Amino acid sequence: MSNEGLNASEPDKLLSQTDIEWVRGKPQKRGSRSDVDSAHATGQPTTLGQKWQEWRTIREAASRVVRSESHFTRRDLIGRIAEASQTRGIDAEGVFALTEKYLASRQVMSLGVVDGEERFTTKRLWKLERQILTQVRDLDRDRLRFRVPSHRITAAARTYHLTPTQTEAVRTLSARGRIKSLAGISGTGKTHTLGAVREAFERSGYRVIGITPSKRGAERLQEQGAFGKQSRLSGALFGRKQQPITLHRLFWELDRAKESQRQYGRRSIYKSPLSRTTVVIADSAQDLSAVQMKRLVARVKQAGAKLILSGDQSRSAAYEHGGAFRAIARTLNAPELSEIKRQESQLGRELVRHVDRGRAILALGKLDERGQFSTSPTREKAIEQLVRVWAKQGCKHPATISF
Repeated sequence: MSNEGLNASEPDKLLSQTDIEWVRGKPQKRGSRSDVDSAHATGQPTTLGQKWQEWRTIREAASRVVRSESHFTRRDLIGRIAEASQTRGIDAEGVFALTEKYLASRQVMSLGVVDGEERFTTKRLWKLERQILTQVRDLDRDRLRFRVPSHRITAAARTYHLTPTQTEAVRTLSARGRIKSLAGISGTGKTHTLGAVREAFERSGYRVIGITPSKRGAERLQEQGAFGKQSRLSGALFGRKQQPITLHRLFWELDRAKESQRQYGRRSIYKSPLSRTTVVIADSAQDLSAVQMKRLVARVKQAGAKLILSGDQSRSAAYEHGGAFRAIARTLNAPELSEIKRQESQLGRELVRHVDRGRAILALGKLDERGQFSTSPTREKAIEQLVRVWAKQGCKHPATISF
């Protein structure tokens, strides 16, 4: 199995040599505290069963601590080990001992002190991110193709009624180079801007594929008119447009074409969706894990295509370890959209900024001052109150509804 197919957030199915050493109690690193555990702390002999429970605990905690981020602090690891040690006969002293034992192992490396706390990562994730950034720099140095004429960009910006900031972002994404990125918080018009990018490339003779991590994201791209939306008459006259697909669907089509060409050669009826004239636009790229990002960049590089990433740097992946998009955006010095367009009122824009910067209490306070926020002792009471208010005034004045 290749490294591309591995999921970094899941434990390996087979025991590695490091795992065997852990169960047997052998030291993982010179000078490490491999013999320190809860049983030794109390002076009791360590049994094989206790070693097995410790191994299961540390494997589960190590998987969870890097599920959403690629780095962690000592406090994060203690919390994850405490959660994983429940019902396994490991007390508080054992939790602290396992924490120090794992941090001193060969699998972990220190990243230094950030904001007053030492941060750590696994060597596997560190090597994975270095490989991704190396691939990104190689693609960024290739500036011989994928150029869009200026008049195409101007026409697309006029069609989508873009602001000057959005138009400048389109020019940056349409410039020479095989990888570009666009950053911005939710509501700043990233998807709308990508629609103009798609039109500029398609009118310049390129084939554009829109991808997202989830099926709902692909449907949203089509609903907002960024990809694939057309009338029946247009479809009948000019053919159906390329519909947005999920990332897993793209990988499946690539694997199917590769296997078909391996078996049938030129007689294969399945062709790779990527070529030297293909532009791949990935929306919600912050939700891609480092493993998925590495595989996507590698496939685009191998096919000679171009990759455009769009996402929110302040958000991390909901599942698996994230941070790949944030690192790529900083490496490429990505243009960032800051003006909120989705919310029309000034209050709505202020609320989005507060939530984005982690100030949810201030956002709730703003709503409470205007009488648009209320609480209930139970979930059932909240639902009952919501239905009562909607039945009373929601149909007549939807904008005045309070939740």
